[in-house]
Amino acid sequence: MIRWNDKFGIKFLRLSSEMFPFASHAEYGYKLAPFVAKELAEAGKVAAELGHRLTTHPGQVSYVYALIYHILILVTVYTARLASQAGH
Repeated sequence: MIRWNDKFGIKFLRLSSEMFPFASHAEYGYKLAPFVAKELAEAGKVAAELGHRLTTHPGQVSYVYALIYHILILVTVYTARLASQAGH
């Protein structure tokens, strides 16, 4: 997708917070590192080589969850891990 964007002059890509379902769930959540670290790192490398900006944003449900502090923290940590593993 990054290469396609580059072909058409699009220099950014928003990574969906829904890419990995339940990753930020309090009970069933999981770390991305064991199974997608390599792929996210490669995507980050391609983005850097092509001068692209990768962005992410917590899903809309996060605004509702803001009322429940600990869930907001889990979602924020997950989003940071997603960006970090993509090299950003």
